[in-house]
Amino acid sequence: MFIFIVLILSTFVSYNVKAQWETITPFWEGKLIRSFTEMKGIIYAGTETDGVFVSTDRGMTWNQKNNGLTGTGILSLVHHNDTLFAGVHRKGIFFSGDGGNSWHHHQSNLDSAITVALRSSGNSLYAATIYDGVFSSADNGRTWIKRSNSLPNLAINAMDVYGKMIVVGSSDGVLISTDDGNKWSKKLSTSPKDINDIRIVDENTIAVLAGALYLSKNRGEQWTVAGSGVDYGTLRSTYVVRGNNIYFGTSKGITFSTDYGITWSVRYIDNAEPIMSLVVMDSLIIACDVTGKIFISHDLGVEWIDVSRQNFTTNAFKSSNRIFAFNSNTALASNNHGSTWKNMGNKLPTSYLRVKRISDDTDTIIIGGLNRACISTDNGENWQCKEIKGNIIQPIMQKKGNVIIKTDKLISIVKIKENTVEDYDFGIKINPQSEIVSHKSIIYVNEFKNSQISFDEGVIWRKIPFEPTSSSYAFYTMLQDKGVTYVATSVGLYSTTDNGNNWMKVEIGSDSVIVALTSNVSTLYALGKSGNIYYSVDSGAVWKYFDTNDLPKQLYTIFVDDEYLYTTSGKIHRYELYKKQPVANSGETVTLFPNPTQNDITIHFDKTAERKGHIAIVNTLGERMMEHEFITNNADYTLSVNNLCPGMYHIVLNIEKGISLTRKFMVIK
Repeated sequence: MFIFIVLILSTFVSYNVKAQWETITPFWEGKLIRSFTEMKGIIYAGTETDGVFVSTDRGMTWNQKNNGLTGTGILSLVHHNDTLFAGVHRKGIFFSGDGGNSWHHHQSNLDSAITVALRSSGNSLYAATIYDGVFSSADNGRTWIKRSNSLPNLAINAMDVYGKMIVVGSSDGVLISTDDGNKWSKKLSTSPKDINDIRIVDENTIAVLAGALYLSKNRGEQWTVAGSGVDYGTLRSTYVVRGNNIYFGTSKGITFSTDYGITWSVRYIDNAEPIMSLVVMDSLIIACDVTGKIFISHDLGVEWIDVSRQNFTTNAFKSSNRIFAFNSNTALASNNHGSTWKNMGNKLPTSYLRVKRISDDTDTIIIGGLNRACISTDNGENWQCKEIKGNIIQPIMQKKGNVIIKTDKLISIVKIKENTVEDYDFGIKINPQSEIVSHKSIIYVNEFKNSQISFDEGVIWRKIPFEPTSSSYAFYTMLQDKGVTYVATSVGLYSTTDNGNNWMKVEIGSDSVIVALTSNVSTLYALGKSGNIYYSVDSGAVWKYFDTNDLPKQLYTIFVDDEYLYTTSGKIHRYELYKKQPVANSGETVTLFPNPTQNDITIHFDKTAERKGHIAIVNTLGERMMEHEFITNNADYTLSVNNLCPGMYHIVLNIEKGISLTRKFMVIK
């Protein structure tokens, strides 16, 4: 059977790219959570404007799950009969039977309602709406019955259910029904205070948040103000572990009771605004404040971790088949271009991380941190480490399974297997304050008026000819691509094709300073200090640029894989390189088949016309396995790949008039 893959022709020389960038940052970015629910150890969060997010690692990382939702305002979430239900603002009740991966909808009389609370009790679901009252469903949300016909006020802003007892809050106060909504009676007047939340603790105990925490232990007949004298500030949210603890979020943090409100404990959260929502699992508390920041405690609020995006640094890169994102204390990895992330923090043995990839296509990563140096040879799955005296350890390069590092004033080689640390000599005199960086076999020593470079791991050194003009001289990045070495500094971007004997200055657009470089099999990419992103398909002879108007102005780095170009701003953004869109002035797309293939690969154009150009097949190491000029008058152009070993390859096609494409295919035997 033939498998067709759509290849896109992109106009690189004649047209600049109107790029659409997608943010894929794994760390929480400050989205206001209105509701939490937990099912089988997985935590789900409904946000006010951005849909549903899911965490499988107890709140450290979150993935957006909006497939099938027709709106993204989620004011309420609940799980019922192993199914998730979400109240979508004026779109109705949506349900998911696969953990949020896909959402579906039954048309009902709640489709235009604002559902502020969803609850599960027995075999029924319950929904409270701001203007339409209370509803229940006994058939998993297919049909809904109104349960509030006798309520004097249908503007409900809080609700909880226990058995057949329904407790609601409105501007009239707290009303209770003990017969599934047939009859209602007013039990507490809170005017003029709004009711922010209601929780039923057990069959007799009710907690109401309305300027203070009101508790009733006899189904609303008498009420007391809980926590009298406790400095808990403004109250915003509650959470109840039934038969056990009562928690409520305040402007100061979390206050909770383990004895039904007799005594209270206060847990303050630094830098938090009033807590809008919270969820509790055993000793874990996750709290979201009114600005969208998330705080996590693993010991019932004694210590807190702020997992909001201000903890995210600019350190992100591609290594082998993964992309990584690091902050100072943890790492996350993605095997699907950043669509979902895996928390690698439990695999990292140090904090204050300084991380370095060896090259884009290897599985080796080295890190330095607080008093330790580590190396991974399996793409971050496992680490070998050595404790070192010193402050922050800066990794430089790896050599034969060892890690070369820089501490305060020393350069050392850490022999991980032998568990030893020895002084290391690069063969030249190096100032202790010098910056030392490496890329593959290249080592660059950045010193004012005396910067040097070696292309053979320090055997031969050459002084760079492009002198700095001031002591603020900076080195930014290095790259080797197709026999050319690029070095980017504050005095310009330079290239050499003969290991530093001769250098040429590379001019790119309006940027005199290039701060980051990356490449794939067909294209060079450069990030200017101004925030412009440039690309070249002819080894730097001609440069064009991507539209970055929808990105932050301050960008730090770029990297690329076989599908996307990535850049970082404190967040990670990606641009899909091979979108299905017609070439300018041609309206044409291209297909490649069969894929996988054994003998031949055919490029099929959807229009018959004369075409001239250059074609190359490149392996995953960037080596050109075959290439030649071609001319055809047919819609199909077929290449023999019978001599290629089994594996993954790229086909690079350049056609006259500036049309270029790159795509993967697989050879099987």
